[in-house]
Amino acid sequence: MMKQIGDLTLTQIQEINQANNSDNLQSYNVFALRNIMLETIVPYLNYELLTLGLNLNLTIGEYDNAFQESIISKEEIKNSDLILIFLNIKTLSPILGNKFLESSSEELRIEVDRVKDYVSGLVENIRSESQNPILFYGFETPLSSKLGVLEDQGIGLELSIYHELNSHIRSFYKENVLFINADRLIA
Repeated sequence: MMKQIGDLTLTQIQEINQANNSDNLQSYNVFALRNIMLETIVPYLNYELLTLGLNLNLTIGEYDNAFQESIISKEEIKNSDLILIFLNIKTLSPILGNKFLESSSEELRIEVDRVKDYVSGLVENIRSESQNPILFYGFETPLSSKLGVLEDQGIGLELSIYHELNSHIRSFYKENVLFINADRLIA
């Protein structure tokens, strides 16, 4: 019986991954679309799949090309048992991630709509090729608002925008899109 991942160091996980003969295991094909670095989680994904008796066959799309990959990587999408999507708001939308205070409410609304359209298009592109599950890592809500106490005085401000964007991702649940709430993950 394999140990829980939290009881192991990264070195131990890597040793276990290397020691297991994955040739005898069923392959589990995963395609990851991202605008963040994912390479550091690969040993953990591999280990978790080993505990399930599966061999991870992971393809990671090009950095910050999630939408383009959703269009051109048809074979990877068709052949995947699972599609992972990791998007960081600061990379996807500098206005929402870094220029929030400098932007007008109209500019913010336009940008929120653009990000929602991006997410919708991404899911639509994937769904045109595969109905397999999508795990969508939600946008991480800032620990505190740039607006301080003013955040709680109005609607459509920074934290509520993050909640709106994550609610938009959740709205695809009926399409076999599962939302990973980054705010509830505990290190």
